[in-house]
Amino acid sequence: GLKLRPGRYDLVIEYVGVYFINPEEVTYQYKMEGLRNDWSDPLKNSSVLFSQLPDGRYTFMLRAMNSEGIFNEEPLTYSIVIATPLWKQWWFYPLLVIGLLSIIVAIVKRREYQLRMEKASLEEAVQERTEEVVNQKQEIEAQRDSIMSQNEEIRRINTSMTDSITYARRIQRAVFPPDQRLHRYFPESFILNRPKDIVSGDFFWLARKNGKLVVTVSDCTGHGVPGAFMSMLGITLLNDLVNTRGILEADTLLNYLKNEIIRALRQKGKADSANDGMDMALCVYDPERSVLQYSGAFNPLVLVRDQVIQMVKADPMPVGIGAITGKDFTRHEMKIQKGDVIYLYSDGFEDQFGGEKDKKFSRRRFRELLLEIHGLNMPEQKRTLQSTLEEWMNGREQVDDVTVLGIRF
Repeated sequence: GLKLRPGRYDLVIEYVGVYFINPEEVTYQYKMEGLRNDWSDPLKNSSVLFSQLPDGRYTFMLRAMNSEGIFNEEPLTYSIVIATPLWKQWWFYPLLVIGLLSIIVAIVKRREYQLRMEKASLEEAVQERTEEVVNQKQEIEAQRDSIMSQNEEIRRINTSMTDSITYARRIQRAVFPPDQRLHRYFPESFILNRPKDIVSGDFFWLARKNGKLVVTVSDCTGHGVPGAFMSMLGITLLNDLVNTRGILEADTLLNYLKNEIIRALRQKGKADSANDGMDMALCVYDPERSVLQYSGAFNPLVLVRDQVIQMVKADPMPVGIGAITGKDFTRHEMKIQKGDVIYLYSDGFEDQFGGEKDKKFSRRRFRELLLEIHGLNMPEQKRTLQSTLEEWMNGREQVDDVTVLGIRF
């Protein structure tokens, strides 16, 4: 097997199958246990790239099939171990805390000793150093005034930065589709968008083109200002792909968007290059045919029909450089029935810590909540989600941006 030091690795595995009758028709299937447990689609490539593989234990399995459809009896296996980094070891943080406490105690003890020595020295020379003490007092007062002036400048700069970010929120909100447009296209719908910070790394986008409706909920890398920059880039690219180029296939949109983000951010998969991207659930709805297309990058689609909840799984890759090399996004099509309810959402709600045991809300609990509320009118669904999140947090800090979109057909 292969053993590597801690880190993230781009691994290329090359292989060859021998079939003397018709070697060109040999195809391969592989899977990487520990990363994905299902076999890949048959392919003829004699190598595979795994990008940014994190620490862990993996088993690469390969099987070959000849032109007669016969696989080799036992798949070829190869173990790969990427060592756990130092900071993930169980003893690292306790040792770090002990070290920091020791340093703090030493600093406090040393300071106490210095103060005692200074006090003794002052008591012995109080008469002789009266003038010096006065001068020191004046110097301290001057330093105090200087510190107060610096604090005021810091407050001014902080206020200016906050005002700028607040104004950036107005700009970001302006490019988000207004609620009126959502309700015009989908009369029974709601959108819940709750940023962690002033600006959001989640975004919701909606467009009508050639009689079809395109709607998406996206979760960009990070939150706050970096996430907001990514959201603006995503909205700009979607406007170009849909409204200018007229692309109206869900999978094609994600594939084009992935390539445009890689090009815009000059992503090359190297350690010093940007690895930003976005998780996304995107739908294209044809009202005339009542047909819904869905493609997803990590973010699934939830459909509730006849009191039964269904989940359409997303592809396990982001829209960006982290996508699996050579693999396109999958398009799912479904016939929509009257009364169907769909939900698109980021992972912020599921990942929020809270409750009595300070645990994540969890994917299972979130889907049970959606099934429970799906029969309510859409404004009441939104209020229920908001109140449930508030009760779960119970004053705790919000950990990520939260976005949930609900549509009843």
